[in-house]
Amino acid sequence: MEMVQSKISNHAWPCQLRMVQRFSYTLVLDLDETLVHFDVRRRIFKVRPLCIRFLEELSLIYEIVIFTAAHESYANFILDKLDP
Repeated sequence: MEMVQSKISNHAWPCQLRMVQRFSYTLVLDLDETLVHFDVRRRIFKVRPLCIRFLEELSLIYEIVIFTAAHESYANFILDKLDP
């Protein structure tokens, strides 16, 4: 794996002094019913338990791609909530 040195300032915390590796793998996830659930009757969506933590932790290892068969405006609205 190719490693690249992260850009750091003179005041970086020790955890920021680590090497950053480029992603070797891509993790592809379905938005609907995997990461979120849309309640049609109440017209709201619910984020699955620990979804945000799951995405945060795996984004350190994988490039994450999210797909959906839903309308683009719906997907963008939810993705903006998941990853502001």
